[in-house]
Amino acid sequence: MLDTNVRCAAKEFANGKYVNALNIYRQLGQQLGEKNFKANIQLCLNRLKGQNLHVPGVQVKELLDLTGFIDAHTILYADIDLNAVDGSAIWMSSMASILASQGKTLVISKNLINRDVIVDNIYNRKNVLIITPNNLESTSGSLDIESATLLIRYLDEIMPNLQSVVVRGLDSASSILQDRQFYKRVYSYLTDIYIHTDMGIDITEKALNKVDPVTRCSAALLTQTKNIENLLRQITNYPFDAIELPPPVLGKISDYPQLKASFNEAIRIGYAGKIAPMWGIQQLAEWVETLRSEGFAIDVIIIGDKISGAGNAEENKRFRSQINTLILKIGAIRLGALSRSEVAKEMAVVNYAWCWRPPEFEEHTVELSTKLVEGVLAGKPCITYPSQINLSLLGKDYPFFIRDLNEFRELMRKRELVNQIPVHIRKRIENKHSLDTIVYRLQSVFTKKRVGHQNIVFASHDFKFINPYISFLKKTGYSVTLDKWEWGICMDENQSMVKLNQADIIFCEWGLANAAWYSINNISKKPLYIRIHAQEVREKARKITNKIMIDNVSGFIFVSERVMNEALALWKWPKEKCHLIPNFVLDQEYIDSHPDELGCSLGIVGITPQSKRFDRALDLLEELVKQDFDARLYIKGYRPEEYSWMHAPSRRKELDYYFKLYDRIEHSPAINGRVIYDGFSNDVARWYQKIDFILSPSDHESFHYALADGVLSGCIPIVWSWESSNVIYDQSWIVNDMKEAIDKIKIHLMLKQNDYHDILKSNREFIVTRYSSDRIFHEISLLLNII
Repeated sequence: MLDTNVRCAAKEFANGKYVNALNIYRQLGQQLGEKNFKANIQLCLNRLKGQNLHVPGVQVKELLDLTGFIDAHTILYADIDLNAVDGSAIWMSSMASILASQGKTLVISKNLINRDVIVDNIYNRKNVLIITPNNLESTSGSLDIESATLLIRYLDEIMPNLQSVVVRGLDSASSILQDRQFYKRVYSYLTDIYIHTDMGIDITEKALNKVDPVTRCSAALLTQTKNIENLLRQITNYPFDAIELPPPVLGKISDYPQLKASFNEAIRIGYAGKIAPMWGIQQLAEWVETLRSEGFAIDVIIIGDKISGAGNAEENKRFRSQINTLILKIGAIRLGALSRSEVAKEMAVVNYAWCWRPPEFEEHTVELSTKLVEGVLAGKPCITYPSQINLSLLGKDYPFFIRDLNEFRELMRKRELVNQIPVHIRKRIENKHSLDTIVYRLQSVFTKKRVGHQNIVFASHDFKFINPYISFLKKTGYSVTLDKWEWGICMDENQSMVKLNQADIIFCEWGLANAAWYSINNISKKPLYIRIHAQEVREKARKITNKIMIDNVSGFIFVSERVMNEALALWKWPKEKCHLIPNFVLDQEYIDSHPDELGCSLGIVGITPQSKRFDRALDLLEELVKQDFDARLYIKGYRPEEYSWMHAPSRRKELDYYFKLYDRIEHSPAINGRVIYDGFSNDVARWYQKIDFILSPSDHESFHYALADGVLSGCIPIVWSWESSNVIYDQSWIVNDMKEAIDKIKIHLMLKQNDYHDILKSNREFIVTRYSSDRIFHEISLLLNII
């Protein structure tokens, strides 16, 4: 039986069916013997490298290692089905071609690929590898956005040279940018930000909530048209970078045969794409039926098998029934889903391509039709509506614009009089939309960069404070590997040892179990740097930090002078190995767009735990209201009862503290209705724009990022004096009690506009000068000796 299976695999291999051979070898497994098993698997994968087929049954890490894609520098992802024949799938296929021209690219497919109608053009590109749910252990056959995000995060951990992620769709981009792991490495292509209504287009509620944080954290937004860019700028006041990415077409004018479709008998009208309520198929069927009754001979050919509704299940069912009835009534020829090359062949022999959509859609869309762009470039007469976008693309002299049935009738009467696209129009399309043109224009964006050949390993149980720096290094072209730890234990010592051996530089974020292990095992004394926050000097962590072997450590980075002094007192570490480099702020993410007039809106980010002193904020609000100020307190973040750990028995007393404060708010005439809980979301930068005074009423803080971010956003800081607050921040921001807080607010409210703006500018300069990411990233890199 073994011999039979081996012969079967060999036959499949000889016939070029490498995936089949691979699957047989994998099923045989160790029956082949370890040496033969690995050799056969490797042989199949080597052949598949140049074919870019998705390789079923091989897990992601192994697949990347064996195919050499572990050093790929780009990931492409969209929550779309690559089996469907529609514009979004074609976009993804074309985008893969663009990115592959610049280097190795991973394409994350939402579904298993069971036909190649869309991806046929990228199968033969040596720089593309498609990952499907079949390459993952824990999927049910399809990747939702959450699962895809987890996969992309994992890929970033194991791919040291991943420099950029191109993602289509607002929900997908928002999910990937939920934290700062991919800060300024994501290129977001957003079109799903509006809907059509009877009055035109409406920006969706989802877009209003999600576009702003996406624009702030993306490297740039890829925009299909200037209209989309303008619409996005209406939603956010953040000055994002926009890169125009018009619908790309794979060919040039010279690639298309100059065939002239015959008008001998019936006029042939071809349509390729999905069928949807606003896609003009209903009008095509009805108009053809009308003209046939008037003696016109017209045949309709439909390519594609996707019918998409635009409502609930019942409405969608009704639409499918109606459209199928109409198509059947006119006897349209349905060819089903075809590959892009097959579509081109079929469309070459029709007289007209149908790209018309009704005016209620075309007059308000901000997007270009990919099929229109491709069809016109190919020289095919494309019937379309003269919307402003289409006029900009094709010009007023384009001969195949129609608005209604009457103009459709007139066009059908002309027959051979105008059945060719003027060359200058096709040339205009080629100059802007050809793949070569777009690749050339995007070359500086996606070309792989490499800075030296050192491998930097970052080890941590929590990367949230260092993620933007890691993302900066990877985008710049440094090779970075992550080693995940638990707070007090190693997750996989064998893997950590592999990463230690591969490392040229080791960076331990937090001086906890990770730092102790790396210092003990760093017997070759590789450059090892440990970044200390505040947790390490507290009693719970000291027993772990005690184990750090100082002789094998190149340097300690302290985020505050207080913590450095405590560490020196505890462990007597050599001062020459201790460096003070404070926390960094993402100053480019936060901008001031407040109105000129200062109000009395108070803001606090996070009221948990009790040491955040929510009660002080309420005292301040109450006193301001009693003094006739129209004050309100806005709270950003989870409420304490929303944290599961706050319901532990040890936290009962602390939770009671909050319930008493809630009761106080409810029964106080002064503040009832003036405390607004804005909840947790990723739009904090936008939230700051309604806050006039950002509060830091805590008993203690190590840095208090929310305060710094608020200042960068144009909020006036009110800081109760906690330890080192006067060292970290400007002394003029600090108060000792509520009276001083009230007085400070009053002083600012009485300022003239120019003086007020001067203070905001000075406050921002204070933060940027001390803590800007550019400065702190430079200081860390200088210490690591990588610049």
